[in-house]
Amino acid sequence: MTRKGTFPCPACGAPVKEGSLSCKACGADEKTGWAEDDPVATEQDLGLERSLDDERYDEFVREEIEGGTIETEGPSGQGCLLVVLAVLAIAILLGLLVSSSHR
Repeated sequence: MTRKGTFPCPACGAPVKEGSLSCKACGADEKTGWAEDDPVATEQDLGLERSLDDERYDEFVREEIEGGTIETEGPSGQGCLLVVLAVLAIAILLGLLVSSSHR
């Protein structure tokens, strides 16, 4: 049911005022959904690839990981030093709390 001066959004069906640049309900416009209802055409119009199926996903993983291994770095020296200093600070604070409670 549309009011005078409106048309239904092809993407969501909400009423859109004539002359509007986009649908207020879903954001569809000429480039993203008003031009055609065919999702394949819309993906091509926007320069998007279709979703990766299992075969394409495996190809993607092979290309991205090159050789099947992911190179990672170990913890940095600064990170280890910060952890050690934090543990020492906590131990000192706990020691001070315990000694002050015994007084």
